[in-house]
Amino acid sequence: MPGIPRPNDNQPDDERPNPNQPDHTPPNTNQPNDERPNPAPGNPARFRNERPGDPLAELARARNRGDLAIAVACTPEPDDDVEDHCALMGGRIGAGKGQTMKYCDVGIMLRRMPKFREDAESRGHVPMFTLIVIAKATESVDDSHIPALEAHLLAAFTPAKIDQALPGPFSVRNGLRRLINELEPEVTPPDDDESVHPRTDGEDLSIQTDGLGETADFGMLKALLTRDRMVELEAALTAVRDEIIRGGEECTWPDALIHMARGTVRPRMVINIYRDAAGGPAWLEGAGWLDRVATEEWCGRATHMRWSGDSRIGGYVPGEAQKARVRGRDGTCRFPGCETPAHKCDIDHIQPYDHDDPAAGGPTDTRNLHCLCRRHHNLKTAGLWDVTKHADDSETWTSRDGSETLASVPTGPMAGLGRQTFDQRATRTAETLRSFNRRKMRDTADFEEMERATKAARDQAAHDEAHENYRRDMADHPRKLREHAEYMEALRLAEDEGWAQPEDPDARALRIHRSWAPFTPGPVLLNPPLSPRGRRKHRSSAEQPPRAPQPPPPIPGIPF
Repeated sequence: MPGIPRPNDNQPDDERPNPNQPDHTPPNTNQPNDERPNPAPGNPARFRNERPGDPLAELARARNRGDLAIAVACTPEPDDDVEDHCALMGGRIGAGKGQTMKYCDVGIMLRRMPKFREDAESRGHVPMFTLIVIAKATESVDDSHIPALEAHLLAAFTPAKIDQALPGPFSVRNGLRRLINELEPEVTPPDDDESVHPRTDGEDLSIQTDGLGETADFGMLKALLTRDRMVELEAALTAVRDEIIRGGEECTWPDALIHMARGTVRPRMVINIYRDAAGGPAWLEGAGWLDRVATEEWCGRATHMRWSGDSRIGGYVPGEAQKARVRGRDGTCRFPGCETPAHKCDIDHIQPYDHDDPAAGGPTDTRNLHCLCRRHHNLKTAGLWDVTKHADDSETWTSRDGSETLASVPTGPMAGLGRQTFDQRATRTAETLRSFNRRKMRDTADFEEMERATKAARDQAAHDEAHENYRRDMADHPRKLREHAEYMEALRLAEDEGWAQPEDPDARALRIHRSWAPFTPGPVLLNPPLSPRGRRKHRSSAEQPPRAPQPPPPIPGIPF
Protein backbone atom coordinates (compact mmCIF):
# COMPACT_ATOMS: atom_id res chain seq x y z
CA MET A 1 0.00 0.00 0.00
CA PRO A 2 1.52 3.38 -0.95
CA GLY A 3 2.59 5.46 1.99
CA ILE A 4 2.62 2.54 4.40
CA PRO A 5 5.96 0.77 4.86
CA ARG A 6 6.04 -2.98 5.23
CA PRO A 7 5.83 -4.13 8.84
CA ASN A 8 9.47 -5.17 9.07
CA ASP A 9 10.74 -1.82 7.80
CA ASN A 10 9.98 -0.08 11.09
CA GLN A 11 9.94 -3.13 13.28
CA PRO A 12 12.32 -3.27 16.26
CA ASP A 13 15.31 -5.49 15.67
CA ASP A 14 14.40 -7.81 18.52
CA GLU A 15 11.02 -8.51 16.93
CA ARG A 16 12.03 -8.67 13.25
CA PRO A 17 13.16 -11.97 11.71
CA ASN A 18 16.82 -11.71 10.71
CA PRO A 19 18.24 -14.57 8.67
CA ASN A 20 21.76 -13.29 9.36
CA GLN A 21 21.53 -13.99 13.07
CA PRO A 22 23.28 -17.26 13.99
CA ASP A 23 20.35 -18.56 16.00
CA HIS A 24 17.78 -17.81 13.31
CA THR A 25 15.70 -20.85 12.35
CA PRO A 26 14.49 -20.92 8.75
CA PRO A 27 10.71 -20.77 8.71
CA ASN A 28 10.28 -23.33 5.92
CA THR A 29 10.03 -26.35 8.20
CA ASN A 30 6.43 -27.51 7.62
CA GLN A 31 6.62 -29.93 10.49
CA PRO A 32 5.35 -30.21 14.04
CA ASN A 33 7.60 -28.72 16.68
CA ASP A 34 6.71 -29.87 20.18
CA GLU A 35 9.63 -27.96 21.72
CA ARG A 36 8.47 -24.44 20.92
CA PRO A 37 8.44 -22.50 24.21
CA ASN A 38 5.54 -20.38 25.36
CA PRO A 39 5.97 -16.60 25.17
CA ALA A 40 8.41 -15.35 27.75
CA PRO A 41 7.25 -12.82 30.36
CA GLY A 42 9.35 -10.13 28.67
CA ASN A 43 7.73 -10.80 25.32
CA PRO A 44 4.03 -11.28 26.13
CA ALA A 45 1.47 -12.81 23.82
CA ARG A 46 -0.44 -10.46 21.55
CA PHE A 47 -2.78 -10.45 18.61
CA ARG A 48 -1.31 -9.74 15.21
CA ASN A 49 -3.02 -6.37 14.99
CA GLU A 50 -1.32 -5.37 18.26
CA ARG A 51 2.24 -5.80 16.98
CA PRO A 52 4.21 -2.66 17.83
CA GLY A 53 5.99 -0.85 15.02
CA ASP A 54 3.56 -1.98 12.31
CA PRO A 55 2.11 1.22 10.76
CA LEU A 56 -0.90 -0.53 9.22
CA ALA A 57 -1.77 -2.27 12.49
CA GLU A 58 -1.41 1.07 14.30
CA LEU A 59 -3.80 2.70 11.82
CA ALA A 60 -6.31 -0.10 12.39
CA ARG A 61 -6.07 0.27 16.17
CA ALA A 62 -6.51 4.04 15.87
CA ARG A 63 -9.61 3.47 13.74
CA ASN A 64 -10.95 1.01 16.32
CA ARG A 65 -10.39 3.48 19.16
CA GLY A 66 -12.09 6.21 17.13
CA ASP A 67 -15.15 4.05 16.45
CA LEU A 68 -15.28 3.10 20.11
CA ALA A 69 -15.09 6.76 21.17
CA ILE A 70 -17.94 7.62 18.77
CA ALA A 71 -20.03 4.78 20.23
CA VAL A 72 -19.42 6.02 23.77
CA ALA A 73 -20.34 9.57 22.75
CA CYS A 74 -23.52 8.33 21.06
CA THR A 75 -24.65 6.29 24.07
CA PRO A 76 -28.25 7.31 24.85
CA GLU A 77 -29.85 7.63 28.24
CA PRO A 78 -32.56 5.06 29.01
CA ASP A 79 -35.38 7.62 28.67
CA ASP A 80 -34.11 9.25 25.43
CA ASP A 81 -36.41 9.13 22.41
CA VAL A 82 -34.99 6.82 19.74
CA GLU A 83 -35.90 8.90 16.70
CA ASP A 84 -34.85 12.19 18.25
CA HIS A 85 -31.54 10.82 19.55
CA CYS A 86 -30.63 9.18 16.23
CA ALA A 87 -31.45 12.39 14.38
CA LEU A 88 -29.25 14.42 16.71
CA MET A 89 -26.31 12.01 16.70
CA GLY A 90 -26.59 11.11 13.01
CA GLY A 91 -26.19 14.70 11.93
CA ARG A 92 -23.09 15.11 14.06
CA ILE A 93 -21.31 11.99 12.80
CA GLY A 94 -22.62 12.19 9.22
CA ALA A 95 -24.46 8.87 9.29
CA GLY A 96 -27.98 7.66 8.67
CA LYS A 97 -30.31 6.16 11.23
CA GLY A 98 -29.15 2.57 10.70
CA GLN A 99 -25.46 3.29 11.21
CA THR A 100 -26.19 5.64 14.11
CA MET A 101 -28.28 2.94 15.82
CA LYS A 102 -25.31 0.58 15.62
CA TYR A 103 -23.12 3.10 17.40
CA CYS A 104 -25.84 3.56 20.03
CA ASP A 105 -26.17 -0.20 20.56
CA VAL A 106 -22.41 -0.56 20.95
CA GLY A 107 -22.37 2.34 23.41
CA ILE A 108 -25.08 0.72 25.53
CA MET A 109 -23.16 -2.56 25.51
CA LEU A 110 -19.94 -0.84 26.59
CA ARG A 111 -21.78 0.93 29.41
CA ARG A 112 -22.93 -2.47 30.71
CA MET A 113 -19.40 -3.90 30.42
CA PRO A 114 -16.99 -1.30 31.84
CA LYS A 115 -14.04 -3.71 32.13
CA PHE A 116 -14.36 -4.78 28.52
CA ARG A 117 -14.66 -1.13 27.46
CA GLU A 118 -11.51 -0.21 29.37
CA ASP A 119 -9.61 -3.11 27.79
CA ALA A 120 -10.81 -2.22 24.27
CA GLU A 121 -9.97 1.48 24.74
CA SER A 122 -6.46 0.80 26.02
CA ARG A 123 -5.54 -1.81 23.41
CA GLY A 124 -7.63 -0.73 20.41
CA HIS A 125 -7.74 -4.31 19.17
CA VAL A 126 -11.49 -4.91 18.71
CA PRO A 127 -12.91 -3.62 15.40
CA MET A 128 -16.32 -2.01 15.09
CA PHE A 129 -17.97 -4.88 13.21
CA THR A 130 -17.08 -7.25 16.07
CA LEU A 131 -18.42 -4.78 18.64
CA ILE A 132 -21.69 -4.66 16.69
CA VAL A 133 -21.93 -8.46 16.83
CA ILE A 134 -21.33 -8.41 20.59
CA ALA A 135 -23.90 -5.67 21.15
CA LYS A 136 -26.53 -7.47 19.10
CA ALA A 137 -25.94 -10.79 20.87
CA THR A 138 -26.10 -9.35 24.40
CA GLU A 139 -28.75 -6.65 24.10
CA SER A 140 -31.56 -8.81 25.59
CA VAL A 141 -29.53 -10.50 28.32
CA ASP A 142 -30.50 -9.68 31.90
CA ASP A 143 -28.09 -7.45 33.81
CA SER A 144 -27.41 -10.24 36.33
CA HIS A 145 -25.67 -12.29 33.61
CA ILE A 146 -23.59 -9.46 32.13
CA PRO A 147 -20.56 -10.04 34.43
CA ALA A 148 -20.29 -13.63 33.18
CA LEU A 149 -20.48 -12.50 29.56
CA GLU A 150 -17.94 -9.76 30.20
CA ALA A 151 -15.53 -12.28 31.73
CA HIS A 152 -16.03 -14.53 28.71
CA LEU A 153 -15.21 -11.70 26.30
CA LEU A 154 -12.13 -10.66 28.25
CA ALA A 155 -10.89 -14.25 28.08
CA ALA A 156 -11.75 -14.58 24.38
CA PHE A 157 -9.77 -11.43 23.56
CA THR A 158 -6.74 -12.48 25.60
CA PRO A 159 -4.17 -14.02 23.23
CA ALA A 160 -2.23 -17.13 24.12
CA LYS A 161 0.45 -16.78 21.45
CA ILE A 162 2.60 -14.09 19.87
CA ASP A 163 0.93 -12.64 16.75
CA GLN A 164 -2.19 -14.73 17.25
CA ALA A 165 -5.03 -14.02 14.83
CA LEU A 166 -7.86 -11.97 16.34
CA PRO A 167 -11.09 -13.95 16.87
CA GLY A 168 -13.51 -13.28 14.04
CA PRO A 169 -17.13 -12.20 14.50
CA PHE A 170 -18.38 -15.70 13.65
CA SER A 171 -16.46 -17.37 16.48
CA VAL A 172 -17.25 -14.51 18.89
CA ARG A 173 -20.97 -14.80 18.16
CA ASN A 174 -20.93 -18.58 18.55
CA GLY A 175 -19.13 -18.37 21.87
CA LEU A 176 -21.63 -15.83 23.17
CA ARG A 177 -24.58 -17.87 21.88
CA ARG A 178 -23.37 -20.94 23.73
CA LEU A 179 -22.87 -19.08 27.02
CA ILE A 180 -26.18 -17.20 26.77
CA ASN A 181 -27.95 -20.48 26.02
CA GLU A 182 -26.63 -21.78 29.35
CA LEU A 183 -27.35 -18.64 31.37
CA GLU A 184 -30.62 -17.40 29.87
CA PRO A 185 -31.88 -19.70 27.09
CA GLU A 186 -34.94 -17.55 26.43
CA VAL A 187 -32.85 -14.76 24.90
CA THR A 188 -30.27 -16.84 23.01
CA PRO A 189 -29.59 -14.86 19.81
CA PRO A 190 -30.40 -16.67 16.56
CA ASP A 191 -27.87 -17.39 13.86
CA ASP A 192 -27.89 -15.13 10.83
CA ASP A 193 -29.86 -17.73 8.88
CA GLU A 194 -32.01 -18.88 11.79
CA SER A 195 -35.57 -17.88 12.61
CA VAL A 196 -36.26 -16.21 15.94
CA HIS A 197 -38.81 -18.96 16.52
CA PRO A 198 -37.71 -22.30 17.95
CA ARG A 199 -36.42 -25.05 15.71
CA THR A 200 -38.26 -25.25 12.38
CA ASP A 201 -40.57 -22.26 12.75
CA GLY A 202 -39.66 -19.79 10.03
CA GLU A 203 -38.31 -22.38 7.61
CA ASP A 204 -39.44 -22.00 4.03
CA LEU A 205 -39.14 -23.73 0.67
CA SER A 206 -40.20 -22.15 -2.60
CA ILE A 207 -40.01 -23.46 -6.17
CA GLN A 208 -40.41 -21.14 -9.16
CA THR A 209 -40.97 -22.84 -12.52
CA ASP A 210 -42.31 -19.99 -14.68
CA GLY A 211 -38.91 -18.71 -15.78
CA LEU A 212 -36.62 -16.01 -14.50
CA GLY A 213 -36.85 -13.04 -16.83
CA GLU A 214 -34.44 -13.53 -19.71
CA THR A 215 -33.52 -17.03 -18.48
CA ALA A 216 -36.92 -18.46 -19.32
CA ASP A 217 -35.56 -22.00 -19.52
CA PHE A 218 -34.66 -22.06 -15.83
CA GLY A 219 -36.61 -22.26 -12.60
CA MET A 220 -35.46 -21.53 -9.07
CA LEU A 221 -35.45 -23.54 -5.85
CA LYS A 222 -35.05 -21.56 -2.63
CA ALA A 223 -34.85 -23.17 0.81
CA LEU A 224 -34.59 -21.53 4.22
CA LEU A 225 -33.73 -24.11 6.90
CA THR A 226 -32.28 -24.06 10.37
CA ARG A 227 -28.52 -24.38 10.32
CA ASP A 228 -28.40 -27.99 11.51
CA ARG A 229 -31.02 -29.12 8.98
CA MET A 230 -29.17 -27.30 6.21
CA VAL A 231 -26.01 -29.14 7.25
CA GLU A 232 -27.94 -32.41 6.96
CA LEU A 233 -29.17 -31.49 3.47
CA GLU A 234 -25.66 -30.52 2.38
CA ALA A 235 -24.26 -33.80 3.74
CA ALA A 236 -26.89 -35.78 1.83
CA LEU A 237 -26.15 -33.97 -1.44
CA THR A 238 -22.40 -34.39 -0.91
CA ALA A 239 -22.81 -38.12 -0.28
CA VAL A 240 -24.88 -38.54 -3.46
CA ARG A 241 -22.41 -36.53 -5.55
CA ASP A 242 -19.36 -38.39 -4.19
CA GLU A 243 -21.01 -41.76 -4.81
CA ILE A 244 -21.69 -40.93 -8.46
CA ILE A 245 -18.19 -39.52 -9.00
CA ARG A 246 -16.67 -42.67 -7.50
CA GLY A 247 -18.67 -44.62 -10.08
CA GLY A 248 -16.80 -42.83 -12.86
CA GLU A 249 -19.49 -40.33 -13.86
CA GLU A 250 -19.50 -36.56 -13.71
CA CYS A 251 -21.95 -35.03 -11.28
CA THR A 252 -22.73 -31.38 -10.59
CA TRP A 253 -24.58 -30.20 -7.52
CA PRO A 254 -27.85 -29.83 -9.46
CA ASP A 255 -27.31 -33.38 -10.77
CA ALA A 256 -26.89 -34.59 -7.19
CA LEU A 257 -30.13 -32.88 -6.17
CA ILE A 258 -32.05 -34.58 -8.99
CA HIS A 259 -30.51 -37.98 -8.20
CA MET A 260 -31.50 -37.55 -4.55
CA ALA A 261 -35.05 -36.57 -5.52
CA ARG A 262 -35.37 -39.58 -7.83
CA GLY A 263 -33.81 -41.95 -5.32
CA THR A 264 -31.45 -43.38 -7.94
CA VAL A 265 -28.53 -43.30 -5.50
CA ARG A 266 -28.69 -44.22 -1.83
CA PRO A 267 -25.22 -43.61 -0.40
CA ARG A 268 -24.14 -43.94 3.20
CA MET A 269 -24.16 -40.51 4.85
CA VAL A 270 -22.03 -39.72 7.91
CA ILE A 271 -22.49 -36.62 10.06
CA ASN A 272 -20.29 -36.25 13.13
CA ILE A 273 -21.74 -34.93 16.37
CA TYR A 274 -19.41 -34.10 19.25
CA ARG A 275 -20.55 -34.23 22.85
CA ASP A 276 -18.83 -34.60 26.19
CA ALA A 277 -19.33 -37.99 27.81
CA ALA A 278 -20.73 -36.22 30.87
CA GLY A 279 -23.46 -34.55 28.80
CA GLY A 280 -24.05 -30.91 27.93
CA PRO A 281 -24.62 -29.33 24.52
CA ALA A 282 -23.54 -31.06 21.32
CA TRP A 283 -21.45 -29.60 18.51
CA LEU A 284 -22.47 -30.38 14.93
CA GLU A 285 -20.14 -30.05 11.95
CA GLY A 286 -21.06 -26.89 10.07
CA ALA A 287 -23.69 -25.78 12.59
CA GLY A 288 -21.59 -25.35 15.72
CA TRP A 289 -23.06 -25.65 19.21
CA LEU A 290 -26.66 -26.82 19.36
CA ASP A 291 -29.34 -25.85 21.84
CA ARG A 292 -30.82 -28.38 24.26
CA VAL A 293 -33.71 -29.43 22.00
CA ALA A 294 -31.51 -29.89 18.92
CA THR A 295 -28.88 -31.69 21.01
CA GLU A 296 -31.35 -34.30 22.24
CA GLU A 297 -32.85 -34.65 18.77
CA TRP A 298 -29.51 -35.27 17.05
CA CYS A 299 -28.07 -37.50 19.77
CA GLY A 300 -31.26 -39.55 19.68
CA ARG A 301 -30.63 -40.23 15.99
CA ALA A 302 -27.01 -41.30 16.44
CA THR A 303 -26.35 -44.87 15.31
CA HIS A 304 -22.69 -45.21 16.31
CA MET A 305 -20.52 -43.78 19.08
CA ARG A 306 -16.74 -43.63 19.27
CA TRP A 307 -14.28 -42.37 21.86
CA SER A 308 -11.95 -40.00 20.05
CA GLY A 309 -8.19 -39.94 20.48
CA ASP A 310 -4.99 -39.31 18.55
CA SER A 311 -4.03 -42.13 16.20
CA ARG A 312 -1.55 -43.03 13.48
CA ILE A 313 -2.02 -45.24 10.44
CA GLY A 314 0.02 -46.34 7.46
CA GLY A 315 -0.76 -44.88 4.06
CA TYR A 316 -1.60 -41.42 2.84
CA VAL A 317 -5.39 -41.10 3.19
CA PRO A 318 -6.55 -40.50 6.79
CA GLY A 319 -9.19 -42.82 8.21
CA GLU A 320 -12.71 -41.64 8.98
CA ALA A 321 -12.00 -41.65 12.71
CA GLN A 322 -8.90 -39.51 12.13
CA LYS A 323 -10.84 -37.03 9.99
CA ALA A 324 -13.50 -36.72 12.67
CA ARG A 325 -10.83 -36.18 15.31
CA VAL A 326 -9.00 -33.46 13.36
CA ARG A 327 -12.18 -31.62 12.39
CA GLY A 328 -13.48 -31.77 15.94
CA ARG A 329 -10.19 -30.38 17.23
CA ASP A 330 -9.66 -27.58 14.69
CA GLY A 331 -13.25 -26.38 14.17
CA THR A 332 -12.25 -24.17 11.23
CA CYS A 333 -9.47 -23.73 8.70
CA ARG A 334 -6.23 -23.37 10.63
CA PHE A 335 -4.86 -20.44 8.64
CA PRO A 336 -4.93 -17.49 11.06
CA GLY A 337 -8.18 -15.54 10.80
CA CYS A 338 -9.93 -17.95 8.40
CA GLU A 339 -13.36 -19.09 9.61
CA THR A 340 -14.18 -21.67 6.92
CA PRO A 341 -15.88 -24.58 8.76
CA ALA A 342 -13.69 -27.64 9.19
CA HIS A 343 -16.07 -29.97 7.34
CA LYS A 344 -15.53 -27.87 4.19
CA CYS A 345 -11.75 -28.03 4.49
CA ASP A 346 -9.12 -30.43 3.21
CA ILE A 347 -7.25 -32.63 5.68
CA ASP A 348 -3.62 -31.64 5.08
CA HIS A 349 -0.35 -33.19 6.23
CA ILE A 350 1.65 -30.50 8.06
CA GLN A 351 4.93 -32.25 7.35
CA PRO A 352 4.42 -33.44 3.76
CA TYR A 353 3.84 -37.14 3.17
CA ASP A 354 6.56 -38.81 1.09
CA HIS A 355 4.82 -41.06 -1.42
CA ASP A 356 8.13 -42.55 -2.60
CA ASP A 357 9.43 -43.26 0.89
CA PRO A 358 6.61 -42.96 3.48
CA ALA A 359 8.99 -43.64 6.36
CA ALA A 360 11.01 -40.52 5.44
CA GLY A 361 8.07 -38.11 5.26
CA GLY A 362 5.36 -36.84 7.53
CA PRO A 363 3.19 -39.60 9.01
CA THR A 364 -0.58 -39.86 8.69
CA ASP A 365 -0.97 -39.05 12.36
CA THR A 366 -3.67 -36.80 13.77
CA ARG A 367 -0.90 -34.73 15.35
CA ASN A 368 0.54 -34.16 11.87
CA LEU A 369 -2.83 -33.33 10.28
CA HIS A 370 -4.86 -30.14 10.25
CA CYS A 371 -7.78 -28.55 8.41
CA LEU A 372 -7.14 -26.10 5.56
CA CYS A 373 -9.63 -24.56 3.19
CA ARG A 374 -8.74 -25.05 -0.45
CA ARG A 375 -7.44 -21.48 -0.86
CA HIS A 376 -5.03 -21.63 2.08
CA HIS A 377 -4.11 -25.22 1.24
CA ASN A 378 -2.95 -23.98 -2.16
CA LEU A 379 -0.96 -21.16 -0.52
CA LYS A 380 0.86 -23.68 1.66
CA THR A 381 1.41 -26.11 -1.21
CA ALA A 382 2.84 -23.30 -3.36
CA GLY A 383 5.36 -22.48 -0.63
CA LEU A 384 3.98 -18.98 -0.03
CA TRP A 385 3.37 -19.79 3.63
CA ASP A 386 5.01 -22.25 6.00
CA VAL A 387 3.48 -23.67 9.15
CA THR A 388 4.87 -25.05 12.39
CA LYS A 389 2.65 -26.96 14.81
CA HIS A 390 3.32 -26.97 18.55
CA ALA A 391 2.59 -29.35 21.40
CA ASP A 392 -0.54 -27.46 22.47
CA ASP A 393 -1.98 -27.74 18.91
CA SER A 394 -1.35 -24.06 18.20
CA GLU A 395 0.29 -23.20 14.87
CA THR A 396 2.69 -20.51 13.70
CA TRP A 397 2.44 -19.41 10.07
CA THR A 398 5.32 -17.58 8.40
CA SER A 399 5.29 -15.90 5.00
CA ARG A 400 7.85 -17.03 2.43
CA ASP A 401 10.09 -13.98 2.88
CA GLY A 402 9.84 -14.16 6.68
CA SER A 403 8.30 -10.69 6.96
CA GLU A 404 5.01 -11.86 8.43
CA THR A 405 4.33 -14.29 11.27
CA LEU A 406 0.86 -15.24 12.48
CA ALA A 407 -0.45 -17.69 15.07
CA SER A 408 -3.66 -19.69 15.24
CA VAL A 409 -5.25 -21.88 17.90
CA PRO A 410 -7.81 -24.68 17.47
CA THR A 411 -11.42 -23.71 18.12
CA GLY A 412 -13.29 -27.00 17.77
CA PRO A 413 -15.16 -28.79 20.57
CA MET A 414 -12.19 -31.12 21.12
CA ALA A 415 -9.53 -28.40 21.24
CA GLY A 416 -7.10 -29.06 24.07
CA LEU A 417 -8.44 -32.55 24.69
CA GLY A 418 -5.85 -34.64 26.50
CA ARG A 419 -3.76 -31.60 27.51
CA GLN A 420 -4.06 -29.54 30.64
CA THR A 421 -2.32 -26.79 32.56
CA PHE A 422 -1.39 -27.06 36.23
CA ASP A 423 -4.42 -24.93 37.12
CA GLN A 424 -6.63 -27.23 35.08
CA ARG A 425 -4.95 -30.22 36.69
CA ALA A 426 -5.65 -28.88 40.18
CA THR A 427 -9.22 -28.05 39.23
CA ARG A 428 -9.74 -31.49 37.71
CA THR A 429 -8.20 -33.17 40.77
CA ALA A 430 -10.53 -31.27 43.07
CA GLU A 431 -13.51 -32.08 40.89
CA THR A 432 -12.48 -35.75 40.78
CA LEU A 433 -12.34 -35.83 44.57
CA ARG A 434 -15.71 -34.15 44.81
CA SER A 435 -17.20 -36.62 42.34
CA PHE A 436 -15.63 -39.56 44.18
CA ASN A 437 -16.92 -38.43 47.56
CA ARG A 438 -20.34 -37.59 46.19
CA ARG A 439 -20.50 -41.05 44.64
CA LYS A 440 -19.23 -42.61 47.88
CA MET A 441 -21.84 -40.78 49.95
CA ARG A 442 -24.49 -41.66 47.42
CA ASP A 443 -23.43 -45.32 47.43
CA THR A 444 -23.43 -45.34 51.24
CA ALA A 445 -26.87 -43.80 51.31
CA ASP A 446 -28.04 -46.28 48.69
CA PHE A 447 -26.64 -49.21 50.74
CA GLU A 448 -28.31 -47.96 53.90
CA GLU A 449 -31.53 -47.47 52.01
CA MET A 450 -31.19 -50.98 50.59
CA GLU A 451 -30.68 -52.38 54.09
CA ARG A 452 -33.72 -50.49 55.34
CA ALA A 453 -35.75 -51.76 52.40
CA THR A 454 -34.55 -55.34 52.97
CA LYS A 455 -35.42 -55.21 56.68
CA ALA A 456 -38.79 -53.70 55.88
CA ALA A 457 -39.44 -56.47 53.37
CA ARG A 458 -38.49 -59.13 55.90
CA ASP A 459 -40.64 -57.53 58.60
CA GLN A 460 -43.51 -57.31 56.18
CA ALA A 461 -43.13 -60.98 55.21
CA ALA A 462 -43.07 -62.05 58.87
CA HIS A 463 -46.06 -59.83 59.59
CA ASP A 464 -47.95 -61.30 56.65
CA GLU A 465 -47.19 -64.84 57.85
CA ALA A 466 -48.37 -63.97 61.38
CA HIS A 467 -51.57 -62.49 59.97
CA GLU A 468 -52.16 -65.63 57.91
CA ASN A 469 -51.72 -67.79 61.04
CA TYR A 470 -54.05 -65.48 62.96
CA ARG A 471 -56.65 -65.78 60.21
CA ARG A 472 -56.45 -69.59 60.29
CA ASP A 473 -56.61 -69.67 64.10
CA MET A 474 -59.64 -67.39 64.13
CA ALA A 475 -61.37 -69.61 61.59
CA ASP A 476 -60.58 -72.70 63.72
CA HIS A 477 -61.48 -71.12 67.09
CA PRO A 478 -65.27 -71.86 66.96
CA ARG A 479 -64.49 -75.55 66.39
CA LYS A 480 -62.20 -75.62 69.41
CA LEU A 481 -64.82 -73.92 71.57
CA ARG A 482 -67.39 -76.45 70.45
CA GLU A 483 -65.12 -79.39 71.21
CA HIS A 484 -64.27 -77.90 74.59
CA ALA A 485 -67.94 -77.67 75.47
CA GLU A 486 -68.43 -81.28 74.43
CA TYR A 487 -65.44 -82.31 76.48
CA MET A 488 -66.73 -80.52 79.55
CA GLU A 489 -70.07 -82.24 79.13
CA ALA A 490 -68.34 -85.64 78.93
CA LEU A 491 -66.32 -84.79 82.00
CA ARG A 492 -69.48 -83.90 83.90
CA LEU A 493 -71.07 -87.20 82.88
CA ALA A 494 -67.96 -89.08 84.01
CA GLU A 495 -68.15 -87.45 87.38
CA ASP A 496 -71.86 -88.21 87.69
CA GLU A 497 -71.66 -91.81 86.50
CA GLY A 498 -68.33 -92.73 87.93
CA TRP A 499 -64.93 -92.93 86.28
CA ALA A 500 -64.49 -95.92 84.01
CA GLN A 501 -61.53 -98.22 84.72
CA PRO A 502 -59.12 -99.58 82.10
CA GLU A 503 -60.26 -103.17 82.69
CA ASP A 504 -63.90 -102.33 81.85
CA PRO A 505 -64.41 -103.94 78.41
CA ASP A 506 -67.40 -101.68 77.61
CA ALA A 507 -65.56 -98.44 78.25
CA ARG A 508 -64.88 -95.99 75.42
CA ALA A 509 -62.09 -93.79 76.49
CA LEU A 510 -61.51 -90.06 76.49
CA ARG A 511 -57.81 -89.71 76.96
CA ILE A 512 -57.05 -86.98 79.45
CA HIS A 513 -53.55 -85.67 79.78
CA ARG A 514 -52.58 -82.20 80.95
CA SER A 515 -55.17 -80.39 78.85
CA TRP A 516 -58.49 -81.10 77.26
CA ALA A 517 -58.74 -83.18 74.10
CA PRO A 518 -61.40 -83.90 71.48
CA PHE A 519 -64.35 -85.76 72.95
CA THR A 520 -65.12 -89.41 72.23
CA PRO A 521 -68.74 -90.25 73.30
CA GLY A 522 -69.11 -92.72 76.15
CA PRO A 523 -67.68 -93.14 79.64
CA VAL A 524 -64.47 -91.34 80.42
CA LEU A 525 -61.42 -93.56 80.72
CA LEU A 526 -58.41 -92.23 82.55
CA ASN A 527 -55.18 -93.62 81.23
CA PRO A 528 -53.37 -93.76 83.49
CA PRO A 529 -56.06 -93.64 86.21
CA LEU A 530 -56.10 -90.45 88.29
CA SER A 531 -56.43 -90.14 92.02
CA PRO A 532 -59.29 -88.01 93.37
CA ARG A 533 -56.84 -85.14 93.87
CA GLY A 534 -55.62 -85.51 90.29
CA ARG A 535 -59.16 -85.51 89.02
CA ARG A 536 -59.91 -82.24 90.82
CA LYS A 537 -56.74 -80.65 89.47
CA HIS A 538 -57.52 -81.84 85.95
CA ARG A 539 -61.04 -80.45 86.13
CA SER A 540 -59.74 -77.08 87.28
CA SER A 541 -57.41 -76.85 84.27
CA ALA A 542 -59.91 -78.28 81.81
CA GLU A 543 -62.55 -75.71 82.73
CA GLN A 544 -60.48 -72.97 81.00
CA PRO A 545 -61.81 -72.63 77.44
CA PRO A 546 -59.32 -72.11 74.60
CA ARG A 547 -58.20 -68.49 74.31
CA ALA A 548 -59.13 -66.44 71.28
CA PRO A 549 -56.15 -65.85 68.95
CA GLN A 550 -54.48 -62.42 69.22
CA PRO A 551 -53.60 -60.41 66.08
CA PRO A 552 -49.88 -59.75 65.51
CA PRO A 553 -48.56 -56.31 66.48
CA PRO A 554 -48.18 -53.77 63.65
CA ILE A 555 -44.81 -53.14 62.00
CA PRO A 556 -43.27 -49.87 63.29
CA GLY A 557 -43.90 -47.09 60.83
CA ILE A 558 -46.50 -49.04 58.85
CA PRO A 559 -50.10 -48.26 59.96
CA PHE A 560 -52.70 -51.04 59.93
